[in-house]
Amino acid sequence: MTRAIDQSSKLRTYFVEFRYGQPVVFERFTNSLEDESFGPGTFISLPAISFELPKNVGTLEAQRTKITVPIYYPDETTVDFAVDIASGEAFYARTRFQIWELDRGLTASETASQFTWIGLVQTSYRNFQGSKHRVVIEGLSHKFLLDAETGIRASDCQHRLGDLGCAAVVPADTITVTAINGKTVTTTAPPVQTVDMYRRGYMQRLGVRIGIRDWDKNFPTTFHLLRRPPNAWLNQTVQALGGCTKLIDRCREWGREESFLAPGVAMPAYHPVFETP
Repeated sequence: MTRAIDQSSKLRTYFVEFRYGQPVVFERFTNSLEDESFGPGTFISLPAISFELPKNVGTLEAQRTKITVPIYYPDETTVDFAVDIASGEAFYARTRFQIWELDRGLTASETASQFTWIGLVQTSYRNFQGSKHRVVIEGLSHKFLLDAETGIRASDCQHRLGDLGCAAVVPADTITVTAINGKTVTTTAPPVQTVDMYRRGYMQRLGVRIGIRDWDKNFPTTFHLLRRPPNAWLNQTVQALGGCTKLIDRCREWGREESFLAPGVAMPAYHPVFETP
């Protein structure tokens, strides 16, 4: 006589950890019915949080992970992280998140955990499917983030500003934000510059980095940014770092024309296989 092998029923629990900023800030949540200590720390219970993980298939298309976060705890307190990241009013540095999966058996020996997914937040939005009490956060794994066109032009230098090939010295100047008007920021005077060094550079504070679209040495206290900085930057010190347009004119401004390396610049005038100089 034969019988089916008994399989203990299991409850699957997910743990998600978001990390951003400098110093690093952690936000940890779980769909468990109560707060739990697991792995790197304590995870706050959000039973209504849901996870859609990409299937492990052989597709070449980007597979997104989707997390739906309730805005309120069961006791009606607000999940500030979910509200802020989807509001457009609060800016975080690049936000990473990772997910663990725990299968609970009836006994400790039947309980197993595994590291499931790691990547970066790409988009977030509220009012998902008409529900104003939910925020959806979508992310891509590091693998798919590498799959992007380079956009290299024939005139673009291949060095990164300040790397060993470039060798330009890029200082981080500390200035104070005195006014914010949309994407235009007024600051205290930076060190005197002879070139428009901050153009295509960036400002940063506590790990949040915002690109500088334009800056003119004739108006040194005005910075035009790529997006509006958070209000918390007002009357605070930030770091301003120079940038590069990848064109030879900028190399000349930095005094590094000999380091300019556009595609073909280092190509010899002879065929190295069949000819000699």
